[in-house]
Amino acid sequence: MTGLPASIESYLVESGFSATELLILRHAIGGEALTLRELATKTGKSTGVLDQASKKLLSRRILTKEKVNGVPKYTVDSVNAITKWVQQDSKIKKELITRKEQDFQKFIESLTRDSFRPRMEYFEGRDGILKAYMQLLNSAEGEMLQFLPMTFKEEDDPLRSFKVQYFRERKKRKIFLRVIGYDSPLGRRFQSRDHFEFRETTLVPKQVCPITFEKIIMGDTIACFNHNEERACFIHYPELAQAERDFFRITSQKEGENSNTHQLQKEGSVPVCTLTLSGLRSFFLSRESIQMISVFCLIAALTTYLQYSYTLQLNTKRVREKVEAIASTVAPEFSGDELAQIQDWRDVDTELYRRIAGKLSEIRERNTGVEYVYILRPTEQIGVFSFVADADSMDLTDKTDLNHDGLINDILPPGYLWLDEKPETSAISKALEYPASDKYPVKDEWGTWISGHAPIKDSANNTVAVIGIDMRADSAKKLTQNSFMPIKYFSEVLVAILVVFIFTVRRQVIQILSFAKLSFKMTVK
Repeated sequence: MTGLPASIESYLVESGFSATELLILRHAIGGEALTLRELATKTGKSTGVLDQASKKLLSRRILTKEKVNGVPKYTVDSVNAITKWVQQDSKIKKELITRKEQDFQKFIESLTRDSFRPRMEYFEGRDGILKAYMQLLNSAEGEMLQFLPMTFKEEDDPLRSFKVQYFRERKKRKIFLRVIGYDSPLGRRFQSRDHFEFRETTLVPKQVCPITFEKIIMGDTIACFNHNEERACFIHYPELAQAERDFFRITSQKEGENSNTHQLQKEGSVPVCTLTLSGLRSFFLSRESIQMISVFCLIAALTTYLQYSYTLQLNTKRVREKVEAIASTVAPEFSGDELAQIQDWRDVDTELYRRIAGKLSEIRERNTGVEYVYILRPTEQIGVFSFVADADSMDLTDKTDLNHDGLINDILPPGYLWLDEKPETSAISKALEYPASDKYPVKDEWGTWISGHAPIKDSANNTVAVIGIDMRADSAKKLTQNSFMPIKYFSEVLVAILVVFIFTVRRQVIQILSFAKLSFKMTVK
């Protein structure tokens, strides 16, 4: 026989036999006794390695050693020797597994017994109180029952900011709170806020249920809080917790039957009003609401800006149409033949000049918003015009600073030259042929204007001059601002409300971060 059965060899490998040991068994199992040198020749292993492996097989009583002519030789009589060892090894392993199973079963039984034994937890200080609340919330299942003394207003609670975020987390996890408290002014005030706090409060007389400290029943745990001494204690006792729940239910039902104004909701049900109002309160205290309001304000601001820009363009167009219409209307009132008689400053003292300047001033007075009215005459040089008359140039000795720039240079005599920098596209150059107005506000030494122009013709129907009507460019802006004044006031009120809202919930936002940090620590632990 030159090998081991596959099943036995596989079992030996699983039992920790080395490859060298298996080689020895394969060659020695036929009954032929072999020395270490002979085994080394057949297996290719060193005698030292074979010696170590053979000693292990001898200790397991699988291999036998005998001396032939004084030389030690090794042999295996039959497969039965290996089978016997396998049976003994299997028996030992089975006994070991049985002992482990018994030990594990005893351990489980001890845990089961310990789970029914009351267990206590203690918390000290402000941080301990907060940790206790968080631990209670993380282990919450179903409803939370609370006995509350109600000795001060909720807004006077030192833990008010924390409890606001505690409410939000409780609402998020859909843990409804049922409270029993004293029938007192503070208790009724507390009860009036139930719809906003995702809870239901039952008020009882002091003699019915004396409450000296805050007590919360959740699952198999009874949590007791002494806020004056900043101590808390958890009692993990299923039977006692069930007894407290039964007492809570009986007390609530009895008070509900005696009260004509309060109807106790069935356990597990939450009033629709409470769900709605508490959800709204939770939303407006959240960062999501601030983000949403900010987005709405940004959209409103962008929409208002676009509407303002469009209205400004529209009003600018209206001003252009207005000055162009005024110029077209009053141009026929002037005679080009008469204007030809006015050439330079010496003509200012003539009756004709005074009449023309007076008419220009009259045109300005009867058209609201018009700042300047004047007449220009084209010269032989393209783009150069000379003044014929101006509504403000009745008296050349007048030292009034009309444009308030600190310079006395606003009274222009006839013959004063003016340069049109863009004669190809300007409204005044186009007005030599037809009425025109500036497409965009034009800035010059007297200010920024929207101007309208119209041609003045002589008796031969030739254009000899151009009348100009100037309105300040900010007139369109003022008109737009007047139109948007109600929106401006509304926006200011909205911004004020938003600022007040942000400052009001600023502490709550800070507490959200603290609350999240504490929740993370509790989760890690």
